[in-house]
Amino acid sequence: NWEETQTHLGKSVAALGVTWSDRGFLKEFCGVTDSNRGNLIRYEKDFDLTWSLRNEVDLVIFHAPPAVSDVTAVADENKYMPQKSTFFIPKLAGGLIFRKLTGF
Repeated sequence: NWEETQTHLGKSVAALGVTWSDRGFLKEFCGVTDSNRGNLIRYEKDFDLTWSLRNEVDLVIFHAPPAVSDVTAVADENKYMPQKSTFFIPKLAGGLIFRKLTGF
């Protein structure tokens, strides 16, 4: 039931197109589950590569990257963005930064 899903996920997450394709289309119509997802789904960030593979796979789904306002709305509800929904470029650099401290 989509209304129950919306309550569980939060309004902002439920409003994302990627949520519908993931939880509605892929799960309900294609039978993709958490346990078989790794064998059935491949994520690509390169449009040209993905387009070139279209005749070798059963289904290709393209999503526009979420707007910053979508991401902040999800964060404001203390929820998480769906898996791979922020799989876009450019990304802010992340990781550990080390700086040598002298004089101690």
